[in-house]
Amino acid sequence: MPNILIEKSWARKIQTQGSDRIDFLHRILSQDIRNLKPGEGTMSAFLSAAGKILAFMSVYILPDSIILITENTNTQNVVGMLDKFLITEDVRFEEATEKFALISLMGPAAESCLKSFSAAAPNQVLAAMRIQSGFDFLVKTENAPKAIKSLLDFGKSHNLSQANLEKWETFRIESGILRYGIDMDDKIALPETGLENIASSETKGCYPGQEVVARMKTYGGHTKKMTGLIFDKKSLPEAGDKIYSRGDEIGWITSCTVSINLQKGIAFAYLKKGFFDPGLEVEIFAKGEKIPAATAALPFIS
Repeated sequence: MPNILIEKSWARKIQTQGSDRIDFLHRILSQDIRNLKPGEGTMSAFLSAAGKILAFMSVYILPDSIILITENTNTQNVVGMLDKFLITEDVRFEEATEKFALISLMGPAAESCLKSFSAAAPNQVLAAMRIQSGFDFLVKTENAPKAIKSLLDFGKSHNLSQANLEKWETFRIESGILRYGIDMDDKIALPETGLENIASSETKGCYPGQEVVARMKTYGGHTKKMTGLIFDKKSLPEAGDKIYSRGDEIGWITSCTVSINLQKGIAFAYLKKGFFDPGLEVEIFAKGEKIPAATAALPFIS
């Protein structure tokens, strides 16, 4: 897998302040927030009582605040949902998209490049988090251009390159990284994404939707689940295209690309129970034709 860098300029940031910020977010988000230290981050979700994903976010702990990063286009909607759970807690939310930059390093050299940069500029990286195939980290917006240049310099020996959105889309699908609003939304339960082990804690106690997540993790009961598909790269379906098995509709595609590494078409798809295992033959119905495909485990490339 090549090494790439991208600034995720589309990500929305919410700065959470107040003396009760840690306890409040620990209580309502799916992941353990209380045991994170400044400089650390985690994936988490804000769920409905039915376990549906109202917002999927990365959470970064700073000494004086917590930064929530979400792909929900309207951060006021996210803040409004969080506000409903406030009673008397000292918690304040502020739009902070322009204050912070989120940079992603992906590939085999991601860790060494980030360590080299952090050692050379020890106060630049505010918080970092391991993701599939690499790292996401937070810097102040004014420091982002210099940080990117330094990282590219450190990564020259590893052929680190700066990616555009199209190239990053290919890498994130290969790496099994789902995006909110594209691969999951408020109609999807967290365990149906396959991200429950990354974005939720079994030991932190109650949070909205916790009983549903725990029951599905323990007993199954998924009627659908995010699954990979591999097919001939000559035919590229689109999001929403239906998937069939022996004439029966069994699911739909959410994201699709041509894999640079596999030289095949790959896609994320929600498939019905009975089609979660890799290696099963299915058909994608796209643009009036049937495309033979095989189910695959995620991530496609690790």
